[in-house]
Amino acid sequence: SPEVTQAMQEIMEPVVAAMIAEGCPFTGFLYGGLIKTTKGYQVIEFNARFGDPEAEVILPLLETDIVAIIDAMLQQKTPPAIQWKKRHAIGVVVAAKGYPSAPILNQPVPDIAVVENLHTFYAGVKKGNDTLLISGGRIFILVATGATFEQAQKKVYNEINKIETTHVFYRKDIGDKHLKRTENS
Repeated sequence: SPEVTQAMQEIMEPVVAAMIAEGCPFTGFLYGGLIKTTKGYQVIEFNARFGDPEAEVILPLLETDIVAIIDAMLQQKTPPAIQWKKRHAIGVVVAAKGYPSAPILNQPVPDIAVVENLHTFYAGVKKGNDTLLISGGRIFILVATGATFEQAQKKVYNEINKIETTHVFYRKDIGDKHLKRTENS
């Protein structure tokens, strides 16, 4: 997209070039946490690892084999060209009630249906006798992919709105700002 191209050209590529120029080349995954403001893109953070929950939203869109990419980097070879699926993804984090200060733990994790183009990535869970139990604040992220961003958003909320919310909560506005921006463009 033009926004991704702009962020790469204005921030990510100059950062990598500066690291090389300063004698600190980097091999791995450099995550740029960016925000678009009225002054353009601004950096929130950089991570030298996959970000959580960001990676869970990005990886379902990766066409190239992630193992081939990592293997090449570990062997100090040029990784294969990265190809992306022509799809959109959106993820919604489900957290334990009381999160972040005092999450309610040891309650059953809500069931999620197995649906095409829907991925569940668990985090704050542990094995109970016959079910998963909440063991941390952020329990899981539900990621949907679709041909359009709007389709992905509808899919994720269609499924997430079906879960039992006695012990959990989630935001109901993920993706809304993006959709409003594209409607006004």
